[in-house]
Amino acid sequence: MRRKITFPTRTAPRPPLSRHSWCAPPDADAGAVPAFSVFGFQDDPVLQTGAAAAVGRGPRTGAATGRMSRSDGRAATRYTRLNDRFGLFVALSVPLAAVPLALNRPTVWLGWGVIMMFAALVYLDRARRIDPARPALAFSLPWWAGTGLVALALCIPGFALIQALPLGRASATLAAALAWPEAGGVDPAMPDPAHISLLPGASALAALRVCFYIVFAFLALEIAGSRQRATRVGWWVFWGVVAHAAWALVALNGLGDAGLWGAKTAYEGAATGTFINRNGFATFLAMGACLGLALILEQGGALRPRRGDPMDTINLRRVDRLPGIVGLATILLALVATQSRMGVLVGMTGLVICSAVMTAKRTGRRTRPLAILSAVVLAGGGGALILAGDGVIDRLVLFERAFETRFQGYAYALDLIRDRPLLGYGLDAFRPAFETVHRPPLPVSAIWDRGHSTYLSYWVETGLVVGSIPIVLGALVAVRLATLLHRRTADVALPAAALAVLCLSALHSLVDFSLEMPANVILLITILALGVAPRMTGGAQRTDRRPSNLRARR
Repeated sequence: MRRKITFPTRTAPRPPLSRHSWCAPPDADAGAVPAFSVFGFQDDPVLQTGAAAAVGRGPRTGAATGRMSRSDGRAATRYTRLNDRFGLFVALSVPLAAVPLALNRPTVWLGWGVIMMFAALVYLDRARRIDPARPALAFSLPWWAGTGLVALALCIPGFALIQALPLGRASATLAAALAWPEAGGVDPAMPDPAHISLLPGASALAALRVCFYIVFAFLALEIAGSRQRATRVGWWVFWGVVAHAAWALVALNGLGDAGLWGAKTAYEGAATGTFINRNGFATFLAMGACLGLALILEQGGALRPRRGDPMDTINLRRVDRLPGIVGLATILLALVATQSRMGVLVGMTGLVICSAVMTAKRTGRRTRPLAILSAVVLAGGGGALILAGDGVIDRLVLFERAFETRFQGYAYALDLIRDRPLLGYGLDAFRPAFETVHRPPLPVSAIWDRGHSTYLSYWVETGLVVGSIPIVLGALVAVRLATLLHRRTADVALPAAALAVLCLSALHSLVDFSLEMPANVILLITILALGVAPRMTGGAQRTDRRPSNLRARR
């Protein structure tokens, strides 16, 4: 009887797919670089979820050992250093952007935008040199949370440029088709009938500013692929907000209510920091407080000692969390010192939402821990009101009188929306549009250069369709954050902070224009990017979202 003789092969067998593997390794004898080459380094392994997962190939590995090649290791190290450096740039951009009047002047935000665009070009050039085939981290997101958001966001500057173009007779024809008041002749509200926008130059600059925001969001998302780096950037941003709060308290109580850029001409007796508006500064502080609370709660959970550990009696968690608690208290005191009624309200609301989400994820309970933390947050807010809240209490007494004037202005803004529901009056052209309907009983001294409601401002300036895009963007981001919080068992601090910040910003925008200040937009973009970015939850190769080819095999 003949026995069949088999000889062992020299090539290593292909390891089976597991629930934690990204995809099968490339063929050992291929000898060529895969069509889509991405990195496989440990600090940013989530970047492997791009085009490589789509074709079923993983990072470049050794032929027989299955390990990362030496060239890939060097590239991984270079790319980690690149992300670390630009993570520092993003973290410093937030507090520094708020220093020159919260970037609330065209020349100031234009200079910041030029610096930021230059930094983005440097980042793209360095990334291209390291690996030209590496996909952007945004492509690892679901299409509706990545490319879909970018496409929607680009509609805003695109429409603003259309408003600024000299369309001439085409604009009049379009106005007639849409029942625009200019259809019956030259509207006195239109100094230049050839343009849709009342201020074509301002609309063009506003489109450029929105493009700056989009590019900054790209940078913030790219550096957030690593959990360690994202947490580090979050702490840096938080301490930047603490520095602003400390300066505001010192300037108000120790320097005779001095301003950083000269004597204050408005909001005397209220903490405004480097801002020119107390409500805008209050929103800035509230977002920083939510970020700090989430990081402090996560820090406490990470340092929880094991049962039976002899260090249980010492409880080092409180010592480690003490600096963050002091910083959070500083922000709360400055928030109350702003004397912003809605600022304090939305700040407390954001803190309750953040503490509720963090407690539910850490304990699995939703009632008792939520009640306890909510009581603690409200007690802290009440204590701050007692210590420094005389101005807030005084302004609450005048709440009804203030909102009588506010509601009258809202009625005029609704008249403007009814006149041009689709085309709007031009991005950043609210003031000249409002002057056409400004009449008694609204006092003549009440100059409305903004809508005192971000939603109304968007609808007046860009119409109901394009003006509703920011609301759609916020809703999509909220869905992404809720999905991450539902799936993750760790690394939930930044998504929880992002959800709380998104909720408080949406609430405050109902009655104020804080998100029309570039510094607040930059802070909001940074926190949201840190929260929505896909990244590793630990040492195992597991992400928030399995590749489609692995999902089909399970």
